[in-house]
Amino acid sequence: MREDGRASDALNSEQSLVEDSDAARSTAGADGSDPYNDAAVPNGLGRTTTVLTVVGGLALIVMTLHVLVDVTARFFFNHAFITTIDYIRYWWMPAFGFVGVAAAQMTGEHVSIRILEEGVSPPHARLVRCFGSLMTALFYAGVMYYAGQQAIEHMERRQYAGTSGLPTWQPELILPVSMGVGCLCALLQAVGHFPGRKKNAFV
Repeated sequence: MREDGRASDALNSEQSLVEDSDAARSTAGADGSDPYNDAAVPNGLGRTTTVLTVVGGLALIVMTLHVLVDVTARFFFNHAFITTIDYIRYWWMPAFGFVGVAAAQMTGEHVSIRILEEGVSPPHARLVRCFGSLMTALFYAGVMYYAGQQAIEHMERRQYAGTSGLPTWQPELILPVSMGVGCLCALLQAVGHFPGRKKNAFV
């Protein structure tokens, strides 16, 4: 009797583990992948995101070298470049600070809260992801519109920094472009998350 009881307990424990594994798989994707990254985007959009990421990395490298040269010139030659602060503020910081938004959206690297998916069926979980992607796209679109309007206004006025005369309107175009690509990624992911849609349908 004791052996039968132990065998029954072991069987129940194994079934519980299988159920927990199935529940985790339904939340994280049938193949263990990130459910927020299971709706791929077209290759062309992916290449655009890659280009933006490379631009951001190059901007970070250039900014680092720029600061290094400025500090070296100050220390050894007592000479300062008056445009250093303006370049960092208006050119290098926006370049590497905003271009990664689209890449993070495409790869699912943004912070996400999945509490609404707990305890619901996989179709309902996909609906939650679809709604979240749509809200994300709406946010991107709002920022893109506002930043685009401001960038166009400053471009028409050929805005420049008051202290050094450095043109500053060109890098303002980076934010609306990056937000636009991120918006497209989020919209395509929303469609891909819709229940019944084949995974990675856009590749």
